[in-house]
Amino acid sequence: MRFAAIAAFMVAGPVAASPAQDAMFARLRGLDRRVAVVAERLLIANATLCRRTQPAFGMVLHAIDQYPPAMRARARAAFGFVAPVAVEAVVPGAAAERGGARDDDGVVAIAGVPVAVESGTAVGTRTRDAVLDRLANVPPGAPIVLTLLRDGIAREVRLVPPAACAARVELSTDRGTNAVADEATILVGSDLVERIADDGLAVVLAHELAHVVLGHRRRLAAAGVRRGVGGAFGRSRRLTRATEDEADRMSAYLLANAGYDAGMAAAFWRTAGAGLAGSFRSRTHGAASARAQLLAEEAAVIAVMPGRPVRPALLGRRDVPLR
Repeated sequence: MRFAAIAAFMVAGPVAASPAQDAMFARLRGLDRRVAVVAERLLIANATLCRRTQPAFGMVLHAIDQYPPAMRARARAAFGFVAPVAVEAVVPGAAAERGGARDDDGVVAIAGVPVAVESGTAVGTRTRDAVLDRLANVPPGAPIVLTLLRDGIAREVRLVPPAACAARVELSTDRGTNAVADEATILVGSDLVERIADDGLAVVLAHELAHVVLGHRRRLAAAGVRRGVGGAFGRSRRLTRATEDEADRMSAYLLANAGYDAGMAAAFWRTAGAGLAGSFRSRTHGAASARAQLLAEEAAVIAVMPGRPVRPALLGRRDVPLR
């Protein structure tokens, strides 16, 4: 989810190689890795709460055709791209690293079947998404062999990915300091990731994952809730605000299951999150202080709940129509 912003950079900036472009690539890799590390922890720990699961490989993939043609030479210099689809970043300790995958490895085959590559100069994510879709269909816990290209040598690596919630978590260069989720994808703005520490990032991603777990997008659509400007008034506003409050409450449990202190969500909205009120607060979101109070209440409940994972009562209402 980055090609539009990179294309805009190309319009505004020089076509020739520049330190600014090199710094941009390094920034992207660092942010993508941070998001992947936190997301992996949350998605795996809460797999039993999700209705759909997929394997967690612990690596960020990208393809050369995600970058504008005029920038592809610099992208190859920065990321290697020994194959059209490559590993941008590996999560430390995850299945990919344990199996032997490394940053900048080219992905040339999955279970012996070559990776298909889109032809032409169009900018988009179709090539990468096709690979991610194939990997998502691998049964969690089952071994899969990837053929990776490194230093001109094709290597077969055997990965055994654990089960995780079926949600694709991605850095978005055009979401600014916001985050959003639908039924299968969570997008978090690159500016937001740069502004907050990893604990704050975990709070934000847990909130968006809660929307996925509770099926909020589906339930809002079934209730006829309008999106956009029309959703900020009347019944649409009331129901959307209810789902935001539910997501805050659920996020405390998702954090606890992942080994975080459930109380850190309340602390985030009293500190760093309070400074993001312009990004998150609207007619459909509570003020930072109200969110902190709600999250502190849930943290107190979680503190006396034995065992993990904890399964909040909210799960029993995720099929109840919104009214």
